[in-house]
This record gives sequence, structure tokens and C-alpha cells, in this order.
Amino acid sequence: MRRIAPDALDRFARAALAATGSDAREAEIVAAHLVDATLTGHASHGVGLLPAYATHRRSGVLVANRRGRMTMESGPLAAIDGDGGYGQVIGRDAMDAGIRLARVHGVAVLALRRTHHIGRVGTYGEMAAAAGLASLHF
Repeated sequence: MRRIAPDALDRFARAALAATGSDAREAEIVAAHLVDATLTGHASHGVGLLPAYATHRRSGVLVANRRGRMTMESGPLAAIDGDGGYGQVIGRDAMDAGIRLARVHGVAVLALRRTHHIGRVGTYGEMAAAAGLASLHF
């Protein structure tokens, strides 16, 4: 087995994502998510997904550089349309919105649609915990 330093793996993942059309922000977010999944023992949600993501990009199933659109916000309820973008980007932005709503309303209920694979779900719970909140994901 060959060992690869995490920073080298991150650079490789960013380059692979950029080669399939991702801008710098998207490549950074998705690469960091994939590398983190690999390093935390969730290889099925890690950098091994890059070939599938490249195939999905070529086929149009996955669209680069989407940020998601808030399609509904009413008090603590919100819905975001991912427009077929990378779920790691849309999911991060959705959690930021959910954290904002939870701080205002005491709770938030957020729905995502038309979002590509969001990666390791634990990442989003960790975001909530870092903000002093708890989260459930379905």
C-alpha cells in the first residue's frame, strides 16, 4: 500500500475537480470534504469518488459551480434547490443557512432537492456541533 500525505491528496483532488470544470471555491470545498472522509475512515465517501464524479460531470448528471438557491424561507422552514451541483457545496451552504435560522428561531427545518451526492453526512452534524447546536439528518 502506498501512503500519500493528506496535503498531496488534497492538491490532487483539487486538480482533478478543476480539470472537470470546478472553480477554486468548489474544488477546495469538495476536495477537503473527500479527503476528510478518507482520513476519518469513510473511504466509500472519500477521494475514491473522484472517477464517478468525473463521469457524472461528463454526462451532465452533476453540474459544476452551482451554489444552490433558496426557494422557500418561512420562519424556521427553508428549502434549497441545488440545481444539480456538488452536494458538498450545497450541503455546506445549507447548513450555514440552517445554523442562521436556528439561531434566530430556536430550530430550523431545511430541505434540499436536486443536489448531487452530499458526501459524508457526519460533516454537517460536526458543523452544527461547532456552532453549539445539534442536528438530525434524513
